[in-house]
Amino acid sequence: MNNITRPERHPAAQRHPAARRPAAALAGLLALAALAALALAGCGGGPSGSKGPNGLASQRPATVATTVTDALRRAPSVRVVAAVTSAKGDSTTSYDLLVTGQASQGTVTTDGRTAHIVKINDDTYLKASREYYVQNGQPAVAALLADRWVRVAAQQAAPYRYFSLNGLATTLGDYLGTLAAGPSATTYAGAPSVLVTGADGTKLWAASTGAPYPLRLDLAGGETGHLEFTAYGAAVTIRPPAGALEASRLG
Repeated sequence: MNNITRPERHPAAQRHPAARRPAAALAGLLALAALAALALAGCGGGPSGSKGPNGLASQRPATVATTVTDALRRAPSVRVVAAVTSAKGDSTTSYDLLVTGQASQGTVTTDGRTAHIVKINDDTYLKASREYYVQNGQPAVAALLADRWVRVAAQQAAPYRYFSLNGLATTLGDYLGTLAAGPSATTYAGAPSVLVTGADGTKLWAASTGAPYPLRLDLAGGETGHLEFTAYGAAVTIRPPAGALEASRLG
């Protein structure tokens, strides 16, 4: 029962050489388990701190990429809602994750199948329905693991090591490698922002006042879709699910 997970794709996967590192690590979230929908505390909100101009408007595109990536890495917490379609167009994965420090929780749905995750440092917990396991070719474990939290072994948890603020920032930075035009002043969700575009059509909106947080990323030039970043600084506590099975002891 060592193969209870089959990793898939992360929202910030590969589109140019620098992006292959996180993509390989997070490639394949779908085949995990159907993430129990833990409450995503503080789902609203936006950038916090000083509301004065933050200097993004006068930076070069490559510098904007570095600035927003560093800001995301230092954020107290963030909610990431995304939908990403593979470059071949044959698979779409949606994410709704709350991330703080080295912890995260939320849902991942690939082609209609939902996975649920709680990650705290090096511990990763998954939960799935019986139908989920059956549809993923694992009927032997479906009855045992259905609707139960499982603490997966280190090797199986490897695809989720980027589900942290540092991991998200690394992945975002890889996506922003093509930025070439801008920034231009605009608004996003009513907030002052800048828009920077990539040679492949990628678009980044980032806050131009207060902390220079990324607000939205539209993907192009391979994978397509979007990532939205909200609820910066929301108070959240992520705890291990009670009664989780140990995958390493299941045989």
